[in-house]
Amino acid sequence: MSLKNLLSHYFFLATAILAVTGWVLNIIGVSLLQKQNNGWKNKNPVSLNWFWHFYYLFCIVIFLATIAMSRVHTYRLLLLAFLTAAFVFTVLDCDGAYNRNAAGDIENNGSTSFAGLIILAITFALWIIVLGSAENSRINQAANLELPLHKRGRTSPVAGEHAPPAPGPPAVTQMHETPVTVVQP
Repeated sequence: MSLKNLLSHYFFLATAILAVTGWVLNIIGVSLLQKQNNGWKNKNPVSLNWFWHFYYLFCIVIFLATIAMSRVHTYRLLLLAFLTAAFVFTVLDCDGAYNRNAAGDIENNGSTSFAGLIILAITFALWIIVLGSAENSRINQAANLELPLHKRGRTSPVAGEHAPPAPGPPAVTQMHETPVTVVQP
């Protein structure tokens, strides 16, 4: 596993930073909400959401690990399924955080959670778009821009080991020799 694959691409580096920032903001906000809501009896709106927050962390870690190992092509559909489920639940959590915040049930802690969830939803949507696009599409090519220092000798982390070979000279085929008959006088 090499972090050079992750650190040498603009798109994956930027979205990794966004995802971790969104998750941390979300966890801080939900922790503060949990503390605030412990005084309420039978009305704790965030008690069952902890599973999803650790599911988001699982999706982030698995995605970044597959980028670091250059195995995204191998696990592309599995990652797409996990990230799609994470995106759906992130949007549902955003709706819940926004509605609780708009109703005045919570204070500023809900805004912190809401901001983190919005960042996570945007990051998951970007990853879904990149994973769902074809390898030779412009979206995938734009996502695989490399930093200049690591450009030489690197392969696309999305394509991994299954990247098509670089164009080179055409393959040489064997020539068939035609027998020559010598006529003697």
